[in-house]
Amino acid sequence: MIFSFKEPICNETNKKLIANEMENGAFTHALLLEGEKGSGKTTLAKQIVCALACRGEIRPCLSCRDCQRILTEKCTDITYVGVPEDKKTIPVSVVRQIRADAYIIPGELEIKAYIIKEADKMTVEAQNAFLKILEEPPSYVYFILLCESSALLLPTVKSRTQNLRMEQLSNDTLEKLVVDRLPSAKKLRETDFAAFDNAVKSCKGSYGLLCEKIKALSLKKSTSDKNPICNLLDMLANAEKKEFFLQLSDIPSDREKYRAFIDSLLFAIRDITEFKTASGNSISIPRDAAGALSMKYSERDLIKLYDIVCSHRNESDYNTNINLSSSKLLLSMWETINS
Repeated sequence: MIFSFKEPICNETNKKLIANEMENGAFTHALLLEGEKGSGKTTLAKQIVCALACRGEIRPCLSCRDCQRILTEKCTDITYVGVPEDKKTIPVSVVRQIRADAYIIPGELEIKAYIIKEADKMTVEAQNAFLKILEEPPSYVYFILLCESSALLLPTVKSRTQNLRMEQLSNDTLEKLVVDRLPSAKKLRETDFAAFDNAVKSCKGSYGLLCEKIKALSLKKSTSDKNPICNLLDMLANAEKKEFFLQLSDIPSDREKYRAFIDSLLFAIRDITEFKTASGNSISIPRDAAGALSMKYSERDLIKLYDIVCSHRNESDYNTNINLSSSKLLLSMWETINS
């Protein structure tokens, strides 16, 4: 059988090494992939698991039932592990669940795999609990650990894994790839080369991160002619933190105009909430905008936003620095929606 990986983009050395190991029956049961956000770690992890499960002549085929189940994250034998929603780290309880589950034979495939995202956020206790199964896993079990930096992983954990660093792409390679693959990138380069060039240079050689930046910039440009309040709420729901804070430039610094802006923001949030929960009417912003935004926020989020803006409105009367007040407002809104 032949092993060949099409994705992620580039990373040819890593892909060839893994393919050769699989062909020779020498692939490790514990792999650590290290690289920046968007460098292709998760994509490569999925491709590896597909290759291990696939029965095609050239693996992974990416079209058989097993490959498709894995790629769509529907396979019950592939477990994705990350930081729980209410935590900042991966606690030892999560690792104990993995250890218990690993000894249950697979149901769909001939293998079981655990893809551990942000593995560097495992607590020391969790890492220590992980050591034994890393060293002596069941024959059908594979672990793929993903992290941006392995510096926080214990040396004993790293010594029990095969460590591979994802390739950092050159700016020239990134530019060619993104322009060839994303029509929005080509358009941005033609219409605003400075913004495009800055995005390429600031993404640390990561294709995935560059795609996110291009999409955020394109979104901002596509909504630039809309109501500024709609822009703000749209960016809050869709953009990265840095891109969202670019909205500061659209907030007036004159006190009276600023107060009117805050009032308009309150009216808009009220309209979106009413559109979502009741009549579907909208007074302060276009009805179609209220409808679109109502799909992006939960009722709970909208109530929280309304309370934050309302509280800020009262406090802003006593704040002499409008720019600082604006920054605090955006930060509070961002943390409410994205925490």
